[in-house]
Parts: sequence; C-alpha cells; structure tokens
Amino acid sequence: MQLKPNTKEALEIFSGEVFKQNLKHNITGAKTIKDFELHIEDCIQATMKVSDALESVVVDLGSGSGLLGIVIKILNPNKEVFLIERNLRKHQFQKYVLTKLGVDGIVAIHEDVTNFSLDKKHTVCSKAFASIKKTLLMTKNKKNIKNYLFLKKNDANTKRELLEAKPLIYDYKMHNYLCQDVKMTVIEVNDD
Repeated sequence: MQLKPNTKEALEIFSGEVFKQNLKHNITGAKTIKDFELHIEDCIQATMKVSDALESVVVDLGSGSGLLGIVIKILNPNKEVFLIERNLRKHQFQKYVLTKLGVDGIVAIHEDVTNFSLDKKHTVCSKAFASIKKTLLMTKNKKNIKNYLFLKKNDANTKRELLEAKPLIYDYKMHNYLCQDVKMTVIEVNDD
C-alpha cells in the first residue's frame, strides 16, 4: 500500500521505538519488528476501511503501546486522539514515543478505562483490549460516545463475542478486509 513519505517515516520511527523498548519493557506481544509491522499494517488497513466512521475525536481504550491511536493520528493528522492506558510502563512509553514523533493533537492519559470520560462527541476504538461485551459494559454510562470500532479477526471467536454482546447492541456493521491473507474485520457499533 502506498503511503506518503512522511507518513511512512513516522510509522517506521514508531515501529523502531516499539521494538527497541520492547526488549527492555515488554510493551507488546510482538517479538520481532516484522511482527509489529504486521500489526501496523492491520491498523492502517482498518483505519482506511472505516475512515468515514471516525469522529473528529478518537479515544483508544487500553491502548498499550499506542498502536491503534498513533496509526489513526498519523493517517489523520486533523483528528484529536486520546490514548487511555492504566499500565504505567506502557503509558510512559506512549509519552516517550509521542515526543520522539513530534506529533501534536494526541494525548497519552494514565487512567483506568472505567474512570475516563470526555465532554466531546467521540469514537471509541480498541485492538486487543477486551471483549466487545466487556468494553460496552465498562463504558455504558459514558456520555458523548458516538460509536465504537473493534479491530478483530473475522473468525468464530469474534462471532461468539458478537452473540454475547447482542443484548447491549442496537446496531452494528462489519467492515471486512484481508491483512496478510488473514480475514479481519472492524466491528462498528453505533451508540446513537
């Protein structure tokens, strides 16, 4: 996939920093830079697939290394992004890498998801955070959430998650795509 040179450079810097720091601090499950680049490619494809569904403010819940939120921000510089992570080590890495990238309009917040709220209309997104049902239950009393975007493999486990969450969901769409020949999906749950 073709990316602008400055976008590609920012993603390479991010990848390199994750790999370097992961050797010391275990901030991602990816064990090689190639593994992490596959996760980045997944986030790029997912973001492009649902770009019209993103509000101008995006909240990445349980953001870990910041992967999804940082990719969204790099691809959409006009978006305001919040990275919510309760693990202090991962939060500190996020602050470090954001400084290294020199990206404005993205904020790393050290907070438990259940305690975070925002007074602006926003999209909630997650990758490898919690089940759909658990995420919806954790955020059910939050105001200003327009929609949720869950990045998942398009497999039996995801279908089971959807069935478990069905009583909490009024409307959803599946945005399917392939990443390295693996069937993937972004499940968009609308809260409006």
